[in-house]
Amino acid sequence: MKNQLRLIAAILLFASCSSTRKDAPLNMVDVLASSASDTTQFKIDDLLNVDDYDSFLFVPPYTVLEGAERHLGVKLELIEESGIEFRDDVYLLCLLKENKITDWYFLTRDSINFEDVSNFRKYERKHVLSLIYNSTGFELLD
Repeated sequence: MKNQLRLIAAILLFASCSSTRKDAPLNMVDVLASSASDTTQFKIDDLLNVDDYDSFLFVPPYTVLEGAERHLGVKLELIEESGIEFRDDVYLLCLLKENKITDWYFLTRDSINFEDVSNFRKYERKHVLSLIYNSTGFELLD
């Protein structure tokens, strides 16, 4: 039953994701469905078929892009169209190469709790994240 709930939640999560790259399929469903435990560790490379990045970051709802650009030293023009400054329903997963965004994805807050993820922290490509399934749903940890 747990695996079925994970599969359904993952499908709902990534059915609502969109990308600036239409050829970058998300396969988080496969990662979660193959896990028999309540904690799944993964890298972004396990989810995306994308080569053109060396780091990634999560951008939270209501982010003021101008202030975030100064803080990060990264141009965020590419994500202006996301409307993240005025939205509370999504996080953005941004892929970076040499401090420039190469791609980004919506991650809905309905499906995963992002409270324990470090916002605006640049993670190296090889960084391992954990997705925990508990009584309240999925929680992403860094």
